[in-house]
Amino acid sequence: MSTSALIDTAESLGIILAVDGDGLTYDAPDTPEADAFLAQLAERRDEVVAHLAAKAEPLPAWAAADPLIVRLVAEGHTFDEAYAAAERAAIEAGA
Repeated sequence: MSTSALIDTAESLGIILAVDGDGLTYDAPDTPEADAFLAQLAERRDEVVAHLAAKAEPLPAWAAADPLIVRLVAEGHTFDEAYAAAERAAIEAGA
């Protein structure tokens, strides 16, 4: 399961995730499903923290002007992934 899918699953179970420094905090309902999922989530904590932190970082002004970068970051891609995709698109367009 991708990190984005993992976070989506958490949200679908009513689990609210947040980055706190280098750690991960959560607010979860008291259900067996949420408890089981939190055990899975703990195994990938660092990956989830990195993903959420990357999404929380503001885009540089020049990147915010690029609609492709903005769209990809909004879809959950990291800034580096979005930048690489924008570079590829510019090269293919001959820019």
